[in-house]
Amino acid sequence: MVTTTERAYAMDRKSSEVVEDQAKYVGEDRAVDGMTGLAGKFPFDTERHDYEYWDDTLGTTVIATYVDDVDVKGVKTYQFEVAASEDDASLSAGEDEVKDTEDDIRGTYEATQTIYVEPTTGSYIDQSATQKMVTSDGTVLIDADMSYSDETVSTNAEDAKDNIAQLNLIGTWIPVGGVVAGLIFLLIGLWLTLRGRKPNGGAHASADDRTLVDA
Repeated sequence: MVTTTERAYAMDRKSSEVVEDQAKYVGEDRAVDGMTGLAGKFPFDTERHDYEYWDDTLGTTVIATYVDDVDVKGVKTYQFEVAASEDDASLSAGEDEVKDTEDDIRGTYEATQTIYVEPTTGSYIDQSATQKMVTSDGTVLIDADMSYSDETVSTNAEDAKDNIAQLNLIGTWIPVGGVVAGLIFLLIGLWLTLRGRKPNGGAHASADDRTLVDA
């Protein structure tokens, strides 16, 4: 018997790592005890190194290995490879319908993923995966080969370009605009201060004051 279980997780908005005390954010019934590492997204400003990546079947992290820089639909991505396997894994809940108990269906588990990550946002642009589960009595539960469609990849690439532009606007242009606005207000304040001064010198002083105002 194969059952499905709804999973939910909360992750840090910057590092994208799942946070401690999952039950606080997603509820006791959906929280996964001991969940760590990345799940579903890489961090903002992803770097060219390996990351710990959560595998839900094994209930532990495996290594997402950085491989290369790859252009996907005009978007620079980092390629990561993930591989997980175990000869005696808990594949599914047994008759008690509760996973991770002695009643579990056990067997071999093999899974791979190739993930193309846009490094600025940490979002997936393309992904392919394989997964195979075979019970100890030889029953094949899953033998799947999955990948994003070309349409999905194109949509992800366009979304990433838009998100990068927004992040650049927030991180670069708005601070620059704030500096420029600050300088403008500073000059206005200086101008108002100088305009308000009445230096000694009669008509000559008045002429100087008017010149400053005209400038």
